Amino acid sequence: MIPTFPEFKTLELSDRDEVERITRQFPPYSDFHFLQMWIWDIHEPLKLSKLYDNLIIRHSDALTGESFFSFIGTSSIEMTLDKLVNFLQDNKFPATLRLIPEEMMRNSNGLSSHCFEDRDNHDYIFDVSMLVHAKGSELKNYRWHLNKFEKNYSNMGTKPLDLSDRNVKVIVANLFIEWTKQIKAENKTGNPLLGYEALIKLLESSGEFNSISALGLFDQNELIAFSIFDLVNDEYALCSFLLGNRAYDGSFQFLLKRNVEYLHQKGIKYLNFEADYGISSWRNYKMSYKPPFFLRKYTIENLNKRKYKDPM
Repeated sequence: MIPTFPEFKTLELSDRDEVERITRQFPPYSDFHFLQMWIWDIHEPLKLSKLYDNLIIRHSDALTGESFFSFIGTSSIEMTLDKLVNFLQDNKFPATLRLIPEEMMRNSNGLSSHCFEDRDNHDYIFDVSMLVHAKGSELKNYRWHLNKFEKNYSNMGTKPLDLSDRNVKVIVANLFIEWTKQIKAENKTGNPLLGYEALIKLLESSGEFNSISALGLFDQNELIAFSIFDLVNDEYALCSFLLGNRAYDGSFQFLLKRNVEYLHQKGIKYLNFEADYGISSWRNYKMSYKPPFFLRKYTIENLNKRKYKDPM
């Protein structure tokens, strides 16, 4: 059971129902999606608390390891902020809250001078039907990579991956290591080893998440790319991993196409492709798929200057 604020507990798999009772009131923001919270809990343990039936979270930044606070919910937003102000001040934390969903900004008054759009952490939302049909000049580059791959590698195929199979876990983990070496050799920005830790945690606990879908792209018997998606609800899926051997140009686009075709058949409209975290190469790449919208997040700063009266 998640304790009442200001008490916190470490995230556990048993917290899923209680967490999702709150978060399912919102679109599937990656930072509050239980699977993503679970697998990216790889620095300081993620901590949970509840206040006025809102979920209070002490996160650690996936890239830097820095601790910060956030919350999500629909109940008594102003009173929740006031309590959080006191807590942050009393415990000498920075008077800042991060990753606040856009919907919560609409339910709170007097925050305009404290709120700042956090573009680096907006979730990219792809249109599944748009990527299935891949029409128009906006997706010209996507089609070019698809056509090139299909021409050069006509004998390759995809098949579902059983993440409960030990041999599948090994080949998926080994491919990630190979991808990491290629990223390092190309001097790409970011720390792919963090992703490896998250992947291993996902593979170890995949049996706890029956909504996961995994697909592999094979060159004969060799895995050259894989994807892992979570079918969140009837409208959304969320991409946890999609990567492959970079020597096969176009493999990413080809596997993405196979995944959106599968999602389209399931009636899924949108694919959450997570944030770019301010990494310019990721931003350029994700923007090339012309996302119709973002799940926007905000930072609330200088809360110690907020005029409030604690009602309790």
